[in-house]
Amino acid sequence: MNNNNTSNLYVDMHIHTNYSDGVFTPKEAVEYAAKMKFSTISITDHDCVDGTDEALKAEVETGVEVVPCIELSLEIMFNSQKNEIHILGYYMDYKSEIFQEALAVFKKVRHDRAVEIFEKLKKSGAELKDDSFVKDAGNKVIGRLHFAKALFEQKLVGSAQ
Repeated sequence: MNNNNTSNLYVDMHIHTNYSDGVFTPKEAVEYAAKMKFSTISITDHDCVDGTDEALKAEVETGVEVVPCIELSLEIMFNSQKNEIHILGYYMDYKSEIFQEALAVFKKVRHDRAVEIFEKLKKSGAELKDDSFVKDAGNKVIGRLHFAKALFEQKLVGSAQ
């Protein structure tokens, strides 16, 4: 959707929702973008596109153009060291069966990593008393930021940074 409103000249092509490590729901993100006078945004959740339909529905309600996107997180070896890279994919066929099958692999890897992080924290003495964010994740992707926030909320660290 292009609202052709020249008074809304702002764009943000990298927004995360609560489906990955953002705060807003997809609808709230689009509504906030409208309030802030954005003409176009892109929902770029980590390794999932589960909030895309909700954002596109809000596009119709607000007039803010929503560009479907994803941020894929990959680990590569470079100079004998593991490095994480992020690849943004805009305007992909997010409903494609093949694409969805690939995302299921990414989601499993992220879930396994979350379990591993949880166990490492436990062994280090920083055991989280409330691990509901891992158990209640549903379709949402669990990332390091979720652990950082939980550690901070339970006063096991001084900040989420």
